[in-house]
Amino acid sequence: MKHLNILVVEDDVLLGLTLGDMLEDMGHHVCAVTATVSGAVADAQKYKPELLIVDAWLKDGSGLS
Repeated sequence: MKHLNILVVEDDVLLGLTLGDMLEDMGHHVCAVTATVSGAVADAQKYKPELLIVDAWLKDGSGLS
């Protein structure tokens, strides 16, 4: 199995940290866990993740955008 560099975008802090821990336990690298649209864009540009796990309904906007 290929291990991925993953960015988690989740505005529920506990859920974001839990997802990050689970993914790292599976052998992946979680480059960042962020809670906002602007944070997601900045972290995606900075870390160049191979996979994003994104909450579709963030408090500050759409995770789909």
